[in-house]
Amino acid sequence: FRKYMDILNAKPKFREVKKKLFLEHFAKTGGDKNLNILYNAVTGEQFSGESVLEIIQNYEEKSRRPMEDFCARLKKLFCVGLIALLGHAALKGYDEEEALLKEWGEKMKAVQDKMNAVIEDCIVSFPKQAELDSRRLVRDQASLTNQQLADAIVEKLKRKYDWVGWSVRIFKSPSGYFTKKKDYHCPTGKSRFQVPSSDEKLNVWVSYSSSPEPVNKQKIQQLIQEQKKVTVVGVAETLFEKLPGSCVVHTVKSKDLACAWSFSEDLHYWEEHDKVYVCVHSA
Repeated sequence: FRKYMDILNAKPKFREVKKKLFLEHFAKTGGDKNLNILYNAVTGEQFSGESVLEIIQNYEEKSRRPMEDFCARLKKLFCVGLIALLGHAALKGYDEEEALLKEWGEKMKAVQDKMNAVIEDCIVSFPKQAELDSRRLVRDQASLTNQQLADAIVEKLKRKYDWVGWSVRIFKSPSGYFTKKKDYHCPTGKSRFQVPSSDEKLNVWVSYSSSPEPVNKQKIQQLIQEQKKVTVVGVAETLFEKLPGSCVVHTVKSKDLACAWSFSEDLHYWEEHDKVYVCVHSA
């Protein structure tokens, strides 16, 4: 590519020399061999049958932004190779440019389709991957306080999945013999998962939205105030049933409760009502 650019940038009297150097270098370096190797590596049409895109996707643990960056750099490599290939065809004067453009137009469509599929997979599979990331973090950071752990999970998830809003609640289960699970917390709605911990009493809940909408905080407070008695289950079920649209509601009544979120203030509700903490955001 650089040798070809030397021809374009050379003064007229040096062009023939530069042209000769380019043609010799093109033949010496295998012509379009490297371009075809790159194409086969991307499409998986090589001995292993695995695309380099899938290898990098697994290495990056389905992280969307690094994959987008990798694809952009691959496309630049293809552009450089194609400019050199078409330049060589033009200089040889065999009228091959048309056929090469058609052939590589089809090949580049296959490359783009492969790239689109890998990036789309990163986007649609983020909930499962985020759960794996959260499990690893909870396992490796057992010494953190609840608030530090909640902050660490949100920081990790918002950095890797920056197009998604995240909310994390962490709390201990009450230890009383007669305590029922539903007495101290009640999660409702989809777009949420619980992260297991080596501490059986530690509850780590993560919820999210990839297309968050503003929450009506006034309506939430009104519905809670209309309750004869503020209970964990009553508030969660009422809000889930009566708030418009699809939403996540999680009510918690527990000590040593920590919450962290990446949503902007208008997209996330977190308040205490008669010792019951209420978390609401769109699903």
